[in-house]
Amino acid sequence: MAPQIIPSVVLAKRQIKQPLNKNKKQVNKNYRGFITPESLVKKNRQRAFYRQRYKSKIRVKNSKFSDKKKLALLIRTKSPRVLTQNYRTILKNFNLTQKFSAVFVCLTQKQRKDLSVVDDLIVYGIPDLQTVQELILRRGRYDDNGQGKVLSNNAVIEQRLGSKGLICMEDLIHEIYTMGKNFETARNFLMPFQLTDPTSQLKNKMFNDDEVGKTGFRKDINELVKKMI
Repeated sequence: MAPQIIPSVVLAKRQIKQPLNKNKKQVNKNYRGFITPESLVKKNRQRAFYRQRYKSKIRVKNSKFSDKKKLALLIRTKSPRVLTQNYRTILKNFNLTQKFSAVFVCLTQKQRKDLSVVDDLIVYGIPDLQTVQELILRRGRYDDNGQGKVLSNNAVIEQRLGSKGLICMEDLIHEIYTMGKNFETARNFLMPFQLTDPTSQLKNKMFNDDEVGKTGFRKDINELVKKMI
């Protein structure tokens, strides 16, 4: 039987397609679409907005903010692509680098000022004891060599915080809620709580658009957290 002769045109097409197939994933990965003049203008306007907002907020004197220490729960609900470095620094100091992450903070005068700068990106309020318990028991995590692990037993607490007199979940919860002398140590032991995206609950009628978009201080922070855990 005579061997089948493949036309040169077909062979040429195969040679052309072969390198394209090898680099297909790489091309798609690096492809970011067209950058339109409108998108550049929009980004520049957003940067200008955040720069101006930061300048106006930072001019406010510290004396305008209360010096009374209070426990607050901060939840980041917005993550715009365009942010100035000042905003990023404040959010990093609060340990709110990811959307829908939450942390406990002992509000001081300086922190209240920083909070006023980024309060259009977060919601915050005064948590009750039940909220503190639910977050630590259900969403508590700790850092183990760069990896987040679920806080599921007292042994880790005793190992890490035993020298501070904290040996169990109840001690940790009490220290956070009462803002004891080892509050910062206990707070730093906990990684930021990762909460559920509230927009995913819209179909279940648990949230409406106003609740999702509202930022700043929230009196209903405890009810909000229940829907996000």
